[in-house]
Formats: sequence, C-alpha cells, structure tokens
Amino acid sequence: VTRALQPGWTVSATPSTTISVNGTTTLVTSGGAGTGAVGLAVTAGAASCTLVGNVVTGVTPGTCTVTASNAGDAQYEPASATVDIQVDQAAQAPLVATATPSSIPYLGSATLAASGGSGTGAVSFAVTAGAGQCQVSGNVLTGIGIGSCTVTATKAADTNYGAATATVAVTVTRAAQPALV
Repeated sequence: VTRALQPGWTVSATPSTTISVNGTTTLVTSGGAGTGAVGLAVTAGAASCTLVGNVVTGVTPGTCTVTASNAGDAQYEPASATVDIQVDQAAQAPLVATATPSSIPYLGSATLAASGGSGTGAVSFAVTAGAGQCQVSGNVLTGIGIGSCTVTATKAADTNYGAATATVAVTVTRAAQPALV
C-alpha cells in the first residue's frame, strides 16, 4: 500500500509576512491530512527572527524562512511548506528637540539638544527654515538675523531602527544696544 500525498499543505503569516524589529506575526498551517505531528522551525535566516510556538518575532533586519512540516502517518506522506518573513527596521520612539533658550538676541546663541528616539544613531542639527536668521555649528545655534527659524534634529538610523526627526522653533530678537557713554 502506497501512502497518499498530503493535500494542500500550507503555512501563512497573520497579519503579515513583513514585520519590524521587535514586531510579531502568527503562523497558521492549513490543509494536509492524517494524524501526523505538525512542527514549525526557522530553517534560514535565524539571526533575523525567533520562533516560539507559532509566533515569529523580528530580531534584526533581514529575512527568515520558517518551515512547517507535517510528519505524515500510515496513510499520508510527510509534507512541508515554507513562508518567508521579512524583518524591517523599527520606527524609533518619539524624538524631542529643544533649544535653550528658545528666544535669543541677535548674535546670541542657544544650545540645541535632542532626547528620546531609539538605537545608537548619532544626532545632528540643521536649520530647515529661516536660514537667514540662524546658523548651526554642532549643537550651538547663533542668531544672525531678526526673526525666527526652525531647527531639525535628526537621529540617524542604525541596524535596527530607522531615522527619526524632530523640530524646534527659535526666535531671534533685536540685541540690546550698549549704553552710550
């Protein structure tokens, strides 16, 4: 007696085959026949994800392949199916940009800082509006014209997290005139 082939054995990911670092998806098998044991295993790209039970968790960007196997039984041959899970960079936690003080006199300066975000990416600052009023060097903003400017703080992407940005507005006022002697 020859064992029959498993009918329509498949594995899928719900809600999606694309997750982010620390994101999860649930694997679901369907089809097949008989009483053979069902197993799931990461068979390629193990650095990118982990598998506990039927839940895949993203570890680092890349692709991992999970194989679902049905062991078969006396009437049915073993069967296997695979699903590729794409792991993308995660979004960073909110980034907050500050300027201390947020209002400076002409030729005065403010210290720029950023807090929050995720990962190890470096932070940089750039004037993104009002370049005629402000200039940035490192984390120091100098008022070079009366008005206002917007500074964008960017926390660079790293292996696991995409880039994040935040803005802060700075007002440049007229400087006090020195006393006449």
